[in-house]
Amino acid sequence: MTAAGRSTGTVCHLEAAMVQKALDGWDLNHLDFLFIENVGNLVCPSSYDLGEDLRFVLLSVTEGEDKPNGFGRIGRYNDKT
Repeated sequence: MTAAGRSTGTVCHLEAAMVQKALDGWDLNHLDFLFIENVGNLVCPSSYDLGEDLRFVLLSVTEGEDKPNGFGRIGRYNDKT
């Protein structure tokens, strides 16, 4: 398994150009899956197109089961939550 970490700097989300730069030099023909983990708040990252085929959100509901309901973009921009 190969991994690469990137910092978004002063923005709250990944952008497609950041992902593309992180993949420079990788032989994508040998990948079955590429996971892009966009850690951060639940509002900013959900609406940016990274060129992915499938989006899903994995949530921890330690702040209450109703917490995800406050972030409507999760349901609108993701295939699975």
